Amino acid sequence: MTSTETAKAPEQHLFIFGPPRSGTSALARLINSHERIGIGMERFKLIMNQKHIDQFKPELFEEKNLFDFSDGHTNKIPANDAAMERYYRDMQNKYPNLAYVGDKVPGSFRVADTIHQKFPNTKCVFIIRDIFETACSWQARAEREGDSWPATRTATHAVKPWNACISFFLTLRTQYPDDFYMVDYHSFFDGDPEEFSALNRLCEFLDLPADASMREFFARSRRKYNDVVKNKERALDEETLQYINEHADRQGYEEAISYQTQAARNAA
Repeated sequence: MTSTETAKAPEQHLFIFGPPRSGTSALARLINSHERIGIGMERFKLIMNQKHIDQFKPELFEEKNLFDFSDGHTNKIPANDAAMERYYRDMQNKYPNLAYVGDKVPGSFRVADTIHQKFPNTKCVFIIRDIFETACSWQARAEREGDSWPATRTATHAVKPWNACISFFLTLRTQYPDDFYMVDYHSFFDGDPEEFSALNRLCEFLDLPADASMREFFARSRRKYNDVVKNKERALDEETLQYINEHADRQGYEEAISYQTQAARNAA
C-alpha cells in the first residue's frame, strides 16, 4: 500500500456507551486490544450528542478521516498526549485488518438509538457500575484540585445520567436484542485473571473470538482491579447516601445486568 492509498473501511461498527465514571475507558482499551477491533478514545466526543448528531456519519470512520484530528470533533488530541498518540498509531497500523471500528464517549448513550439506525452492521456495548462507586468517583473528581472535572459535578449529580443510561439500555435491548449488550463493571473486572468466561461472553456477542493480546489485556485488567481498584477507600456523607438510595434506579440496574447474569448461568 502506497502513502496515497488508504485501507477500505471495516463494514462493522462498534460503540461503547455508559454514564461518566462507569469504566468506559477501561472497557474501550480492553476491546481495542483485539487485533481486529479499533475503538476511538472519545474520537468524536464533540458530535456524538443530540445537538450535533447529524454530523456523525459512517464515513468519519474511513482511514483518511479517522486519523485526521484537524476536524475539530474532539478535544483529546494525540499530538498533546504521548500515550494517546501511541494508541492511535497502533490502531492505524492494524486498520487494514479490522473487523470493527468505532468509538466510546461517556454520555453518548442518549443518541445510541440514532447511531444504531445511521450506522450499518452496528453492535453497541453498554457498561454500568454500581451507583455508589460511580458517585464516589464523581465526588473525588469534583474535589480534586486542578482537575478539569467541574467542581459542581458532585456525587448526587451522578444519579440522573446513571438512571438514564439504564433506561436507554433496557429500551434498546428489548428492541434490538442482538445488537445491544450490557457489561457489569464489577463482575467483569473483579475475578480470577485466568478465568475468561466474562470476556468470552462479550466476544460471543461480537462474534469474534478473543485473541491472545485481548486475553492478556483482560488478565492484566483484572489484576489491576484486584490490586488497585477493589479495595480503594470510598465514603460519602449520610445526606448524599440518602439521596442516592432514594433516587437511584437500583431495580433497573439489576434488570439491566441480569441479561449477562442469566447468560453466565446458562453457560455454567
